[in-house]
Amino acid sequence: MSALISLWRHQVDHEGSPYTTPRSSLYSKLLKAYSQLHVRKRQANHEDKGKGSDGDGIQSRKQLADIRQAFFCKGTFVGLRDLAAFDWGHGGLLRGDNQRQLQISDMGVQYFEDSAISDPTPAVAFSCRITSSKTNKNGTMQQVGMFRARDWKVCPVGGQTMYWFSRLHCSTTEWPHSNTPFPNLSQRSHWYQGLPYFTNTGSNTQGISYGTQLSSAKDVYSTAGVQSRLYTHDGRRFGARVAVKSGAPDGQVQRLGLWASDVKDTHYLDVLPEHTMRALAGHPPYQGTFFLARAVQVPRDLMEMVFPMVEEWLDHFSSPGHINSDIEAVQWLKYLKELRLVFIQDIPHWRQLYPEHSIFRHPIFTDPDSPYHAYEKDALASTLSRDRNPPLRDASDAARSQHTMEQVNRNTHRLDDVFQVMQDVLEKVREVKEDVDETHEASLETRMSVLKVQETLGRKIKGLAKGQDQIREGQVQMRDMICQSIIPSLSGPQDDAVAQLLGTFASASSFVSQLPVDGAVSGQASSGSGLGSSSGAAAAAEGSPPPAAPTSVPTSVSASVPTTSGPFAPVVKGFISRKVNNIVDAMTEWETGLAGQPSIKERFPYTFHWGKDLDSLAERKYWEKRRAVANMVNHILNHPDVGPRLVQQPPTIAEAATVLDRWRLANGHKSWGKFMKVAGGFVQNDMEKIIGEPLHPLLPFLSHFM
Repeated sequence: MSALISLWRHQVDHEGSPYTTPRSSLYSKLLKAYSQLHVRKRQANHEDKGKGSDGDGIQSRKQLADIRQAFFCKGTFVGLRDLAAFDWGHGGLLRGDNQRQLQISDMGVQYFEDSAISDPTPAVAFSCRITSSKTNKNGTMQQVGMFRARDWKVCPVGGQTMYWFSRLHCSTTEWPHSNTPFPNLSQRSHWYQGLPYFTNTGSNTQGISYGTQLSSAKDVYSTAGVQSRLYTHDGRRFGARVAVKSGAPDGQVQRLGLWASDVKDTHYLDVLPEHTMRALAGHPPYQGTFFLARAVQVPRDLMEMVFPMVEEWLDHFSSPGHINSDIEAVQWLKYLKELRLVFIQDIPHWRQLYPEHSIFRHPIFTDPDSPYHAYEKDALASTLSRDRNPPLRDASDAARSQHTMEQVNRNTHRLDDVFQVMQDVLEKVREVKEDVDETHEASLETRMSVLKVQETLGRKIKGLAKGQDQIREGQVQMRDMICQSIIPSLSGPQDDAVAQLLGTFASASSFVSQLPVDGAVSGQASSGSGLGSSSGAAAAAEGSPPPAAPTSVPTSVSASVPTTSGPFAPVVKGFISRKVNNIVDAMTEWETGLAGQPSIKERFPYTFHWGKDLDSLAERKYWEKRRAVANMVNHILNHPDVGPRLVQQPPTIAEAATVLDRWRLANGHKSWGKFMKVAGGFVQNDMEKIIGEPLHPLLPFLSHFM
């Protein structure tokens, strides 16, 4: 799939391919189907379910030691080379491909002075730099390292020492293709590239392949009696388990195994994870516990017999003009210098166990005058004594106690910080509670004040409502007195006294209209000219001249109700009276107006532009209902079966309104509100039915009235 995606990206970049990425939903379905098929195949073949489980691969340090001894016992350069590669897997958690890609220019050392208990046990980490791996595609520099193990049988650094001793010291007769000349470090171009860390047989510049490493690992695992599915990867897997079980932090295990992907771990934390390396080497994970019983002081003359070119090149890079000229060359020389110390301190134990190994045919071990023989006796005896020396346990206990005390002190400081933070939080909570209490008290006081104001306003509103009721009762009584007692008696010839009396009543009517009442009230039919014409009609019926028009008296309009008219006049809620409860008053308000107000027809003509505000919507609703009532009255006036059939002249608006009001009450429409809804639903055809049938009972009333 990676090849397909690479080809597709190349086509998109250079040819403008119109196809989408091969990694589509179909590809995911294909992978899922393949996985399911593979599972069914394993079940059908009854394959071993233990493969890949915890029981697969290396299970203990004893098995690890058996595998390393199987590599060593091959007695060849290839065996020591593959042992060194295997040691980087379990000791440094290095992947197989990274092992095969190592160059000698990638190697170095780091010193951890606080880790060792005392001299001569230096805590030296043997490291390598990785710039390309499975999880590192951008060339970021990452470091992998390992310590010397407490047990020499599983020490990963020991494998490196024997491999490089055989590569640089053993003759081609005994060790074909192993005698590598010491690299020329004078120029970087001579040794930076082309000198792999692990070389193939027959060439010192060609690295080993995966097939070569896999074949060697299978033979060794079979010899050691260890079953594994991942031969070249099994050491890395076992090392990660050992580190976690030994108490190493998970973050450090991820950094050492190059599993970390966080920017902080890959770019800024470039130091080696010390705790994990100590745990892998069999040391306690805390500082001050690194100790090797076999680290016996080595004589200088013996040490210079191994890798003698190291001193010459170190002197070269410390001379004037060459200082800091090649930092990596100095690191490589220090790497070899520390390796030769490890080789001399570890090799007596290997020689004691395997004295017939071909590596011990070197003159260092065969020459009777070699200083190695005296050192070997002293090293074996000193190692045994140091292993049983109580001060070692005391030092470990002291280091462990010191580590525990440091942890206790750190935790104590942390608890103090947490306690201080809690105190600060509690203080903040108290302050907030006080503020809340003050706010609550203020809100209670405000609420009591509002309640008092509401009670005061309620009493005043009740007083105003009572006064308005009294004013309405007075208006109704005055209207009844004017309309029922005085105006009917004035039909007939009018003299000056009568005209003066009419003017007086007109003034009274004007005074009534100026009373502070919200809109028109029920029963106000005497202020306009609509219903007043009924007396004129009666006089005309008797042959008398109509009465004189009442004296015009200026009227005042409430300031809350606009008096302007026109299509763009402002709309104020309450202009159309909500108190009208009969057709006579409704028609009076529609035609002439009530209480000195302009008529509805004048204030809101048919061409009026209604707004979208709430006041306009409310007034428009009442206007439509009044218009429906006016249409009913006009239909009665204009219908050919009403006026001409009974009298010689058509009835007036007041007469038609009175007749329609009597019909409303006689036919059960006593509720004015319900009748307004009924009136709003009538159209021309419905009115024909009313004139034809429901209005027939009106004819006697209309005849009697006219």
